[in-house]
Amino acid sequence: MRTLHDRLDSFAEAWRPEPGDKLVGRIIDIDERDSAYSEVPYPIVTVETDDGQEMAFHAFHTVARNELAKQRPVIGNRIGIAYHGRPEGKSYEAYRVIVERADSQPKAIDWDKHRTEDEAELDDETEPVDETPKEAAEDEVPF
Repeated sequence: MRTLHDRLDSFAEAWRPEPGDKLVGRIIDIDERDSAYSEVPYPIVTVETDDGQEMAFHAFHTVARNELAKQRPVIGNRIGIAYHGRPEGKSYEAYRVIVERADSQPKAIDWDKHRTEDEAELDDETEPVDETPKEAAEDEVPF
């Protein structure tokens, strides 16, 4: 692992994968960058690979952002990112993200803003329904 002093002398190289490439390692930084193509900034996850390289995953593709938003990684987690390219006949770039985390950790940035409306609508449809009988709810004291 490189020291903070060593890391100040360079920038993490941007990961530019080809279909089938994988990025695996420990998350050492999470940031966001504004994009000319989106109203919300996109996440950048910097990974220290098992061989000590620092690679920056710029998750500007929709599927990449959604995968990260679902996983909610934080600094210190191990992460695996696979790029599967553009499926035949489709207009999106396919990614798979797996995060290994230690116990419970708080999220580092507001991952919800990186989810597309379609993803959020799916979650809204699966929220639990209050099944308290109406009569019981009216009898309860509000304080």
